[in-house]
Amino acid sequence: MASQPRSSGKNFSNPFDRLTTRSLTWGAVIAAAVLAINVPLTVSNTREIERNAGWLAHSHEVVNELAHLQLLVKDAETGVRAFVVTGDSLDMVNVPAIRAAVAQRVSVLDTLLTDNAAQRSRLITLTAFAKVRLDALHVLQETAATQGFEAARKVMRGLGSGRRTGDSLRGLVDQMVEAERVLLNERAAQANLTYKQAARSGVFAGLAALVAFLGFVVVLRRELTARGEAAALLAEERERLDTTLRSIGDAVITTDTNGNITTMNAIAEQLTGMQSMAAVGKPLEEVYRIPFDPSTSLAEHPVRAVLAGRRSRSELHSLTLRAQDGTARPIDQTAAAIVTPSGVRLGGVLVFRDVSEQQATQQRIRYGQQRLMLALRSARLVSFDINLDTGELALSENGPDVFGLKPGHLLPTLNDALAIVHPEDLPTVAEALQSVDQPGEAFQVSCRILREVPGDFGWVEVRGEVQLTRDGKKVLTGLVLDVTERRAAEMSLRESEERFRSMADSAPVIIWMSASDGTITYVNQKWHDFTGIGPIDIAAIVPYERVHQDDREEQLRQFREAMQTHRTFRQELRMRRHDGTYRWVINTATPRFGEAGEFLGFIGSVLDIEDRKQLENELRSLAAHLSDADRRKDEFLATLAHELRNPLAPLRNGVEILRLAAPSPEIIERTRGMMERQLGQLVRLVDDLLDVSRITSGKLELRHDLLTLQIKLKNAAEASNPTLVARSQRLHITAPEAPVVVEGDAARLSQIFANLLDNASKYSPPDTDIHVSVSTTAKHAVVTVRDQGQGIPRHLLHKVFDLFAQVDRTLERTTGGLGIGLTLVKRLVEMHGGTITAESPGEGNGSTFTVVLPLAAANAGGGHTLSTDTGRSSADSLSLVICDDNVDASTTLATILRVGGHDVTTVHDGHEAIALARTGRAKVFILDLGMPGLNGFETAEQVRALPNGDSFVLIALTGWGNEEYRQRAKAAGFDHHLVKPADPRLLGELLTRVSRQLKATGGTAR
Repeated sequence: MASQPRSSGKNFSNPFDRLTTRSLTWGAVIAAAVLAINVPLTVSNTREIERNAGWLAHSHEVVNELAHLQLLVKDAETGVRAFVVTGDSLDMVNVPAIRAAVAQRVSVLDTLLTDNAAQRSRLITLTAFAKVRLDALHVLQETAATQGFEAARKVMRGLGSGRRTGDSLRGLVDQMVEAERVLLNERAAQANLTYKQAARSGVFAGLAALVAFLGFVVVLRRELTARGEAAALLAEERERLDTTLRSIGDAVITTDTNGNITTMNAIAEQLTGMQSMAAVGKPLEEVYRIPFDPSTSLAEHPVRAVLAGRRSRSELHSLTLRAQDGTARPIDQTAAAIVTPSGVRLGGVLVFRDVSEQQATQQRIRYGQQRLMLALRSARLVSFDINLDTGELALSENGPDVFGLKPGHLLPTLNDALAIVHPEDLPTVAEALQSVDQPGEAFQVSCRILREVPGDFGWVEVRGEVQLTRDGKKVLTGLVLDVTERRAAEMSLRESEERFRSMADSAPVIIWMSASDGTITYVNQKWHDFTGIGPIDIAAIVPYERVHQDDREEQLRQFREAMQTHRTFRQELRMRRHDGTYRWVINTATPRFGEAGEFLGFIGSVLDIEDRKQLENELRSLAAHLSDADRRKDEFLATLAHELRNPLAPLRNGVEILRLAAPSPEIIERTRGMMERQLGQLVRLVDDLLDVSRITSGKLELRHDLLTLQIKLKNAAEASNPTLVARSQRLHITAPEAPVVVEGDAARLSQIFANLLDNASKYSPPDTDIHVSVSTTAKHAVVTVRDQGQGIPRHLLHKVFDLFAQVDRTLERTTGGLGIGLTLVKRLVEMHGGTITAESPGEGNGSTFTVVLPLAAANAGGGHTLSTDTGRSSADSLSLVICDDNVDASTTLATILRVGGHDVTTVHDGHEAIALARTGRAKVFILDLGMPGLNGFETAEQVRALPNGDSFVLIALTGWGNEEYRQRAKAAGFDHHLVKPADPRLLGELLTRVSRQLKATGGTAR
């Protein structure tokens, strides 16, 4: 509960002011008698006491000044001692400030000691000592600042006289203090004597005053009654004031002339956050906290300005009052002075109120106006007011935009507005305006107006009503609605209805409409085409009659629920077509509502999604296949890493063995053989990967020759022999004596059978047999490869030819491989026009792979021979240039070729190769394609551009083996293309053929 307003000890009315004139007269007579007796004595004693008091004060002041002076010097010395003892900074001793303070104290002492020559002499000496001491301190401070602590300490030790100067200074101060104390004692004795005289005079004056007081008591008793009456009247007045302050809704604070609070009401307590008991007596600024900035118009507290008389009244708005708990409120305030009829200022009164709600209301009004204007703009509505007496017209801000007026074109009067009305509609508008004249009469009219922007006619609808203003004027108030788009929509609606029917009949989906009770009211031509039903009575169509019986009940339930809830629905169901087949369709419908919001029924469409359903099934199957392929890909990558490390580990060990000092020839030969086998395995892995890539991308081309199948099997057996021997496995080949001739690529057929033999060896235990048989039918050759290995589970038979597929996926599997060999075999067989199948009785019972290839024509069987001449005589030696930026690769290849009897020059830059070509000393160039600077393609092109460029044989040796690079190499002028790492035997065979070609053509390559 807010406390009641309280007043301070000061009152605006004193009870003693109500004494009668007679009482005052008696008091004055008695006081005058006492004064007449006591004044001469009192004056004399007072003067003497004042004189003695002055001397005493003078002596005390001198002693105090000397003490201050001594304290200043002592503080400086204390700082120096702290510096010497602890090494603290001397910056804390402000010598200039101390010097100024000493000068000030000396000046005061000089004034005080004007009439004391001895003390002034001592003061002069004291000043000199202080100056010397401060100068020494200044020197010490400068030394510490420029040379450091130790240098300052040395200077301090060198100032030995400083202590003596300080002692002399203190002694001199003590002498001056002692002299002043002597004077002080003398003056105190004189003052005591004077006091005794004054006491005797005071006793006499007291007796006289007692007599006067007794007389005054008699008079005062007579006035007690009057005083009680005055107090009662004052309490009554204060109660009325308190009641007034409590009853008003504003906060009120009153102050005295000093600006201290005397009263405050409950509202003021609430807004300031301070109770009146705590606030009374405090300065107004501590309780009533508002910001005032000297740099603004509010340069001082407004109440202070009123109390000082600079303003008689102050009214301020939108101030911020901050309560004691920090709460800020917007307020309006009024401040005025409390002045008596005679013009005496007794204080001030401050009235203020919380305007938070008022500001919020104003803000809501502004927001409402903004929203109204936004609504008018959005709806293209214009509000207007027409003064029917003067014809003045006032439009809302968006009027020029809705009316399409040019910038600066205004419509200040009704006549100006009528000027933009279409001439044909002007009479109708004028008649409507004339029909309203009295308050409450309204009109509505539609017309066309000329729009300057964009320069055409628009339609508007005008509605208005006559109203009376407060001053009695008749004003026509209303709205103008831009209905141009609505009119255009109405005109196009009729056209769109016809277009709708035409479009609906030609739509690729069934379109239907229903009434609010669910009966069908419209179907388009597509419904007739789907159902095969000709023109019938639409009302006779039964909803969901042609829906599959398994779907009908649930779909009907959904339809009835949508009819009740008036919500959009979507159904997937099977619907019978005219041929009796059921097809999947999507039935989607949206509710229709009238202008009043009433439910009119549904409009829907039926889309045939049978093809999409089939596609979804195919996509699900494809997704499962892709997921499986992705899994196999991950397994392949892990296997690839494993299979690549298998040959790399022994290769690295072999290199380390050869690096060791003086290994025996047997170790070297055994290591070399191991490294060749592992390198061959590594190359084969890479070749298989490249072959799979070429096949899957359709870039592998086959050479079609007539080949004897027995010879290809023999070649495959020779290639697989090291693996069979290592595992103690026996190969049995059964084939007809007559040559079985097929048409195909010799290398690829050998690869097919070598892969099958390797696969049979890997998945068969040691010391087992592998059987290969060849037979023929009328048109095909049949090759079977049967092993005694671990077999293939029946559920995996259909996947053995998939890419990356392997039967054994355990970590402990004993066989190697990437799972691409059989995939490669199947693709190559199919490219030869054949087929391959896999059979297995089950795990542990072995496997059989059957390859079927078409036989070549009967007349092509003879004349097939297998060339086995791969030797090279010393006469086949060539002069070669190897150009490769990989120094190790070029050096090792050059060593191999030199051992083979060739003359080899190595360079590592395309420009060097071109320079050697210009000399003509070498005929064969082996070029790397991926060299920096001038690459292999550019080098080949520049070599071919030389005058003798056609005489060279250019061989590309690169890690890029795909068909794109082969074609680029051929276009750049290369004759041959080898993939790193090249088999030295194949490279040797190629160089032998090149040597013989050069000899046969007389040294010309082309």
